[in-house]
Amino acid sequence: MLRARSDRQLLDLWRGGDLTAGEELFDRYYGLVYRFVSSEVESNLAALVQETFTACLEGRQPMDPDRSFPVHLLAIAYRTLEAHLQEAARDRDRITGDESTETNLPKTAEPVDILESSTIEMPESNLAAPRQPGDQREQRRLRRALRRLPFTERVLIALHEFERLSEDDIAGIVGMPVTELAHRLSRARALLDEAVPSTEPRPL
Repeated sequence: MLRARSDRQLLDLWRGGDLTAGEELFDRYYGLVYRFVSSEVESNLAALVQETFTACLEGRQPMDPDRSFPVHLLAIAYRTLEAHLQEAARDRDRITGDESTETNLPKTAEPVDILESSTIEMPESNLAAPRQPGDQREQRRLRRALRRLPFTERVLIALHEFERLSEDDIAGIVGMPVTELAHRLSRARALLDEAVPSTEPRPL
């Protein structure tokens, strides 16, 4: 029985031109990246997922040997999403919810080919993941409440409450010391409490 190749082995092979290794790595983690990105935006999702994998392929962000590959990939997704939201804030008229994701795909061929070759459907949303309890009404209420929080605080809540990542891993993703993260996460929870109407129970 063949032993499954590690994430880093697949990445090395992909960077060496093995597209099959790239497809395997993509299929392992595109759902994770998609959930994370879709918790913040509703358009350009395919482009943002592909941009994340493109940046990983090109090594734009150094990989910490003490971090797992999923944490490294989410760190890239965080920076990619942050840059996208900053650009959107500068030019609201250019980036809209009606804009086609297909017209903005990155020019790098490999990630585009991988997305088109994948036979697995994209998950709908981070807030629709099976681990998130509650009915659709509760999910909508939570989404509205989260959108009132600053970007970093929203990310901290998503990674800690929905993806169930450790504080150490989250610190690696957002690039802050663990001691500061604990304070920011506590602040994020307090802001979320304030964002939920007092007549409604806390959604987490």
